[in-house]
Amino acid sequence: MAPTGIQTIQLRIKGYLAYALTTIIREATQITRSCNIRLFINDEWELAIRLGAYGIHLGQENLHTADLLPPSSLQSAKQGCD
Repeated sequence: MAPTGIQTIQLRIKGYLAYALTTIIREATQITRSCNIRLFINDEWELAIRLGAYGIHLGQENLHTADLLPPSSLQSAKQGCD
């Protein structure tokens, strides 16, 4: 992957059971790390943090339920995306 110039990947997976999601995200994290590629996980923020992904991508519906930052910081993040 890295020789092609890819620097960042966003993994978006829907409809899998927790065990399968964990396996997929773990493997993707290991592969992208070995290639020096940043991996962002879509929506599955708890697994992304636990498994060491580079970052997360949260939609508007996830911002208020993700217990990541104080509400004032989330408002700032939302305004930065408008």
